[in-house]
Amino acid sequence: MFCEREVQEKLIQYHHLIPKSKDGKDTIPSCPSCHNFIHKTWTNNQLRDIYNSIESIRSTEDYQRFVKWLIKQPVEKLFKTDRKTGRDKNPYR
Repeated sequence: MFCEREVQEKLIQYHHLIPKSKDGKDTIPSCPSCHNFIHKTWTNNQLRDIYNSIESIRSTEDYQRFVKWLIKQPVEKLFKTDRKTGRDKNPYR
């Protein structure tokens, strides 16, 4: 799992390291909150080109800050992230 957070088996989602829309096949289990955070923070192109491994995502300051906050929250609570205002709005997708 991305964040090592204990979540119910039925809630686990699978994140494509390279987005499915960009021909990605490999997945990794993720809690819904982290999965949502990843897709609201980076575009599919950024996920394909830059953040295409667990290590590259975990090493970002944004993700570390999010997980530090997330692990303090009740495990039964799920969170949705607003789209990052600084997210690249480049039209090439």
